[in-house]
Amino acid sequence: MYVSQAVIQLTLTAFVIGIALGQLVIGPLSDTLGRRRPLLTGLSVYVVASALCALAQDPAVLIGMRMVHGLAGGRRHRRRPSRPPRTSVCRGSRSRSSAPPVRSA
Repeated sequence: MYVSQAVIQLTLTAFVIGIALGQLVIGPLSDTLGRRRPLLTGLSVYVVASALCALAQDPAVLIGMRMVHGLAGGRRHRRRPSRPPRTSVCRGSRSRSSAPPVRSA
């Protein structure tokens, strides 16, 4: 399939717009549903959209699938709040801060 340079640029624009919209939509979904389900769904849609992009015979289908491609790839993940550091690395050992003070005689 021969396409002009303008159509190729339009597929890239559709992909970037899809990523932007995907972050707005999938980000809050992953906050409410958890990370696993949106990640697996986005990955499977991304793979199917990639195959359809490769098999596209019409530039309009290619542009549409690139938009879906971007939507599926536009998932973002929030970082979990950082945990306080552990006081002990080994089981059964005390850290220095919890040991009783040593008295001198």
